[in-house]
Amino acid sequence: MNKNHISNFINDKKLVSKYYLMNELKKYSEVFLTSEKNSIENLSSIRNNFRTLLLKLENNNLIFSQIKNKSLLVASHIHSVEDIKNDNKLTKKEKIEQISDPFNGLLIPVGLDKLFDKYLITFNDN
Repeated sequence: MNKNHISNFINDKKLVSKYYLMNELKKYSEVFLTSEKNSIENLSSIRNNFRTLLLKLENNNLIFSQIKNKSLLVASHIHSVEDIKNDNKLTKKEKIEQISDPFNGLLIPVGLDKLFDKYLITFNDN
């Protein structure tokens, strides 16, 4: 890798913002996992940062790519934050990684998100 490529890599604003969002998610996740009470405000911060991160990934996690109005999309964790928190087989570090992992999320329309959360619909690899 030459100096020009390294400079472009360092100055990539998308990369910097993704890195920042992932670190913020990890901070909120740690607070969420260590807090005695589940703070709605903290969970909301996790969801907002997670959605922003998925949107920055440019459709990698988008189920219905023909939806142009991004405000109709919500970020949904495939493995829910609550399930991750209550999984006694995972270490705290593993829980934080899973909650903040963009590959544990989908951008889906609001109505489908509700059905997905209630296990009334599922998605296959195709």
